[in-house]
Amino acid sequence: GIKAGDPEALATVGYLQTATAAEKLLGAENVDFTNTHFYGGVPAFRRTLKMIDRRFEGKSLSLGEFGAREAHDARTNGTLGDPAEESVPYFLAVGHYALGMGASFMANWDWKEMPDAVFPWGVNHQDLVSKPVLEAYRNMSLLFRLMPPKYVEPEVYLLVPDSHRFGAQTDALHNAVMQAIDWLFDCHVAFGVINEQALDRLPKSAKALVWPLPYCPTDDT
Repeated sequence: GIKAGDPEALATVGYLQTATAAEKLLGAENVDFTNTHFYGGVPAFRRTLKMIDRRFEGKSLSLGEFGAREAHDARTNGTLGDPAEESVPYFLAVGHYALGMGASFMANWDWKEMPDAVFPWGVNHQDLVSKPVLEAYRNMSLLFRLMPPKYVEPEVYLLVPDSHRFGAQTDALHNAVMQAIDWLFDCHVAFGVINEQALDRLPKSAKALVWPLPYCPTDDT
């Protein structure tokens, strides 16, 4: 529908952070760039964003929604206000991860809290009085403008299984793939992500594949 209205428009899907909410890898075939939301703890962020890395085929990755989870958790436990001492480090950590992993943009959800209720994802209060996270967010943006990223084609790729991920125990299988992402990060390896059905587009620069859970591959794979 977007392309019918404007063939030059860029279209994507803002996926939820869970791997099994929708098929992110096969779904990447029909978008111009990939996008995920994230509202979890910082340790889980890198694996969630890396899973949608399709730069091997010229598609940027991005963070479409994120927010101060600490403020939300405080509200659900009956505490109002903005715990800036926790929210600010969260914003900065997510931002630095996004830049370091090559994301093209990140967007907080949302600009301000609703006029009739406390909605702690905002970087401004209902009356547009800013929160400390807004200043940190702005300063981080100013800093990042001084460091334009440069993409370097990796020589190692994580090969994500396709057919084996569908069916019974799919959460366990996706968690195993996520664990493989964490292990590669822990090894300080520069790596890309590709799935079995995209192997015909594997860059010639690739020298090694890490293939977790290689069950039920197709003959083509």
